[in-house]
Order: sequence, then C-alpha cells, then structure tokens
Amino acid sequence: FFFCFFHMSWSRMIVKGCQILGRTLTQSWSEGLNAAAKQAAAGTNKIGNITIKESKQILGIDEVTEEHINKKYEYLFNANSKDKGGSPYLQAKVSNAKIRLESALENKEPLD
Repeated sequence: FFFCFFHMSWSRMIVKGCQILGRTLTQSWSEGLNAAAKQAAAGTNKIGNITIKESKQILGIDEVTEEHINKKYEYLFNANSKDKGGSPYLQAKVSNAKIRLESALENKEPLD
C-alpha cells in the first residue's frame, strides 16, 4: 500500500513540474516576441547588438558608401587576421559592422 501511495505522489510531482516548466517556457517565449515587436515598432536601428553609429565608429568612417565600407573592411579585417597576431573577436566586430552598414544602405535607413 505504501509503495502505491509513494509512486502516485512522485507521478503527481513530475506532472506538476512539467506543467510549471511548460508555463514558464511559454511565458518566456511570449515575452521575447513582445520585446522584438516593440523594438521593431520603435524603429530601433540595430541588427544583433550593433547600431549604425557603432558600425561607423568600428570601421572609422563618416561617409557611408559601399566603397568606403569595403575599403575599411578589407583593411581592418586583414590587419586583425590570426596570421598577423590579430584578434578573431575584432575580426567579428569588423564583419558585423560591415553587415550592419550594408543592410542600412540596402534598406535606405537614416545613417545619422
């Protein structure tokens, strides 16, 4: 008799735990979607975690044109290669800046 009662208690605890986990995951997912929608509605000019302003600073450019972006990208990416003792982290920052600015040009976003 005791074993049956013990088994039923564990079963209920497992079911209850799964219900709580399911609610938590659903709520987190919903909050994430709401935050993304708010960012989109606010017109936040970010891709990933980088803004247009940061991208311009990383590449060291004031005038955003395809030519300027590509010229600075090539120089900075090569200067930070592992072969030259550079940093993969900095290469990633340079690549993200290039992608962000190219996206801004393509989507005709304000570049201020």
